[in-house]
Amino acid sequence: MKLALNTLIFSLSLLCVFNIVADAKDTHEVVLTSELVHFLDGKALGVNPQIIKRMLQIRREIKKIQFGEPNKHGGHEGHYLFEGALHSIHSMAALESTIEMAFYHKESEYLKNKSRHYQDLVALETDYNAIKSTLKTCLIQARAAVTEKVVPFAKGVREAKDQMIVLITESCQKHNRSDCFLLKWADAPKDNEAQFFNDHVTTFKALDQFCSDLTNFFDDLMRSCPKAWAQFKKMMEDQHQANARRGN
Repeated sequence: MKLALNTLIFSLSLLCVFNIVADAKDTHEVVLTSELVHFLDGKALGVNPQIIKRMLQIRREIKKIQFGEPNKHGGHEGHYLFEGALHSIHSMAALESTIEMAFYHKESEYLKNKSRHYQDLVALETDYNAIKSTLKTCLIQARAAVTEKVVPFAKGVREAKDQMIVLITESCQKHNRSDCFLLKWADAPKDNEAQFFNDHVTTFKALDQFCSDLTNFFDDLMRSCPKAWAQFKKMMEDQHQANARRGN
């Protein structure tokens, strides 16, 4: 596919940049100030050590899916095969954008003299549709991997759904993400979270942004709950000491 080859060559420089910044931390450290935080922090039915542990686990797994697994060369290796190379959600989002821009740029050139480039337009459309089909296959795989991690958590905190929506709203606002899909997803009908996610997250760009919004929210909530965080550290220290004693 000529279109795929051209766009992949062009995207190599972009991918180098994305791989370099893949693990860069969000420097916008948000602290949630809602009264709900003080009400939930450290409470057995609120944000407790087990919730902190689960958020850390999900955050770690989502980061691996979003940016790839760290490799021995100091880079990251993705999980999704596209044009002979493994990609992460993040790098696929960059490729998706590059491919789309290249297609519309080439199409606009051909349309200037449509009669002359009729066959070129047909070939271009054929190549583009084939690439989009491959992208969709990768997207379905990536989307399933994300939902596998987050839907059980969403169901686990369903009883506190209204409170979580308030906190997610504050997090999105403070990250200047007023159109944040995470908020819409959190308010999805009961037992329909996975289907709602699949129906609305239809591009790698949207999936990449969802992962960032979710991990940002987890970071914000954990940062804003010092009591729960202290309880979590104590729990882990106690477990470490218990394991050490058993080892002796």
